[in-house]
Amino acid sequence: MTIFPQRERVIGIRISEKEHVAMKKYCLRKGIRSIADLARKAIKAYMDSVEQMPSSDKERNLHIKRLEQQIKELRTAMDTLMRTQQIDMREAAGKDK
Repeated sequence: MTIFPQRERVIGIRISEKEHVAMKKYCLRKGIRSIADLARKAIKAYMDSVEQMPSSDKERNLHIKRLEQQIKELRTAMDTLMRTQQIDMREAAGKDK
């Protein structure tokens, strides 16, 4: 039998009936014990993602530069794939004649 940590604090949120039904269905599909567990996990995931975000302007600028470099590399790779595809299509067209 699994022993779950004891929780002492309670928070409250208001949701619509439609949201409640959707959350219950989601919990059942994913094997989550309750909507409270779902909310706890969602809040934790959000907090973890926020903590990973750059906090200073310098870090943000560095992060943006890395993303720009990755975009540049992706464009180069896509251009290469497109050229290869065009060459393959021309070769295939030449063989059909």
